[in-house]
Amino acid sequence: MRNDNRHSRGGRPKKPTEECRLFSVTVKFTAAELATLKEAELKSGIPRASLIREFALKGKAHQRVSPEEVDLLKQLVQQLRGLGGNLNTIAKNLLIGNSPADPNQTADCIRNLREIINSYKQKLV
Repeated sequence: MRNDNRHSRGGRPKKPTEECRLFSVTVKFTAAELATLKEAELKSGIPRASLIREFALKGKAHQRVSPEEVDLLKQLVQQLRGLGGNLNTIAKNLLIGNSPADPNQTADCIRNLREIINSYKQKLV
């Protein structure tokens, strides 16, 4: 078995030096503060160290997307794809001169797109 630098040992490659976190900071919390931190950790789904780091560096922390929000987004994408196909058909017919464009059909399609987007925006907020 060879054990030299040219032979790949497998595993995760090392991070570049500028990405390595070499320093740690100790922070102390009261019981109430720790309870608030734990609640924020559970609510956001982000590990505690990452949550504290984001708050310290950015002043806020993002939340992970919940499974319900993922389902809503999948539904939105599916509906938008269907309406996008309708718009493509309208545009194709216009370009090849197959049939004159029906302004009502185009307006209805765009109106449906706006309604779908607005309804999902309200559900996600």
